[in-house]
Order: sequence, then C-alpha cells, then structure tokens
Amino acid sequence: QEVTPDPPDLPSNEVACIAAIETRCRDDYLPHVALNFTWFSDTGELSNPVHLGALSGETWQKEGEPEPFETKDEAAQDAADPPSLASAEADAAEADEKRFIEGRRYEITSANLRATCDFIRSLAVQALRIEAFYPDPTKPLPEPGSVPGGEAKKDKKDPKKKKDQEAETEVDDSFVKVEILVPLAPLIVQRCQGPSMSQDILVQVPCPGLFDLKVTVRCSGPLLSPEIR
Repeated sequence: QEVTPDPPDLPSNEVACIAAIETRCRDDYLPHVALNFTWFSDTGELSNPVHLGALSGETWQKEGEPEPFETKDEAAQDAADPPSLASAEADAAEADEKRFIEGRRYEITSANLRATCDFIRSLAVQALRIEAFYPDPTKPLPEPGSVPGGEAKKDKKDPKKKKDQEAETEVDDSFVKVEILVPLAPLIVQRCQGPSMSQDILVQVPCPGLFDLKVTVRCSGPLLSPEIR
C-alpha cells in the first residue's frame, strides 16, 4: 500500500535546536578528557562534526568557582588528627598538590530548521552521537596535549592514506573511547513552547576524574504545528 504524500502546503513551524554539554571534572583531568559530537546541518540532518577537544581548551566555558577536592583518606585524617602547628606547615607545603573540581560548559545553536513532517519523522529515529575520550584508569595519566578527539590526523606524505584517514580519530592505548547515543524522539511528544530533554551520561563514561556529565537538547519553539499534530 502506497503512503499518501504530505500536502506541500501543510503549515510547519520553524525552530532552532540548542544543545548544551555540562560537566564537572577534577582539574588534573581537564587536559585529558575530550568530547566530540554530531550536530544539525542547515538541511536538518545530524551530520556536522563538532570537535570540542579537551575540557581545558578555549572551546569550553568555565562554570562556577573551583571546588576543593578531598579524598576519603584525607577527610578521615583531618577528622582524626587535631590541628597543630606541624600539620598547618604540612598543609602549606602540600598546597600546590591540592586538587579542585571545575565546571565546564559548551552550547551550540543550529540554524532555523523547518519542522516539516519529513523532519519530524527523521527526528523520531535520530540520536545525538557523542564521542568521549578519557585516560585509561589502569594506567598513569598521559602527557598533557596527547588527548585524542580533535581533528583527525592526516598523512600529508601519502595522499591515499590521507583520504583513508579523513574520517578516523586516532586513539592510542593510553586513552579509552566510548560512543554515546542520546535519542531525540522525546522532543516530539512534548506539546509546549520550547520542548527540552536532558540526559545524564556520566555512567557511560567511567572516568575517575569526571563527576558530572549532562547533555541537554531543547528547541526554540514548539516542533509540531497544529496542522501536523
């Protein structure tokens, strides 16, 4: 049975889609954790690669004030030992080794997209694809600047290799790469002025220096016009 095509004059809304990634990470891990994802092109397809790079990079916006990080061992020692001059001097000597938890945020807005029936159907089966890179927990932290996740490395000497590597992201054994899919279908069922959805994906990125990782996707207005509903 043939599907009846949608009327060409069926009114549809025009909306922009906004994605935000928020994270809280220990300061010594900031240069070693990186994220990439795909975002909407001007035609409404999730096909544009966005390379954010390491959390320590300029692409990310700092959020809030750094919070002191205290291990369980340090907390237990502070509770057991009364303050003294010697301990105060020791604390001062170790001040440079203190760790902090810092917030980072990135936000991107698409071009205005026509929410036609075809766009809504495609959105129902599409997902935001996120690549996360973090240090292998079983190994020491690698050197700063070695985190993968930026533009794919290309072989300038060999054009054939350059073409083959164009869409690849090299990951050495010092890092772990995970891929996370965030379905966008929940945006369709919300009948409100600005549908929004958030997903905590920290459990999928088991990095010991990462404490929060949340993705939010929202629309500037309602996706479904009254006629399409």
